[in-house]
Amino acid sequence: MLNPRSFLTCLHELAGGVDGDLNEVGEHLDELTATLEQVVPGSAGLQLTVVRFGHPVTLDATLAERGHRAVTSLRVPLPLLSRVFEAGGRIVF
Repeated sequence: MLNPRSFLTCLHELAGGVDGDLNEVGEHLDELTATLEQVVPGSAGLQLTVVRFGHPVTLDATLAERGHRAVTSLRVPLPLLSRVFEAGGRIVF
């Protein structure tokens, strides 16, 4: 069983690296998506918006090979998960 803390750790690493090396951001996004697949096997992907210094940065990870259309989603404001996230940040599963 997946530890939910590992998902949050992946999220923190990705959000913290948004203003850094793009290869590293891609690696963190891939890791977060893989972790999401373990938690929710039917997931269609995610959209993450992180606000850094007042500017939103949006990252998408769509699992195109799923072959189905998402029928529901869950939007979570990032500041609810941790105080390190600026207002306006969110993740949509």
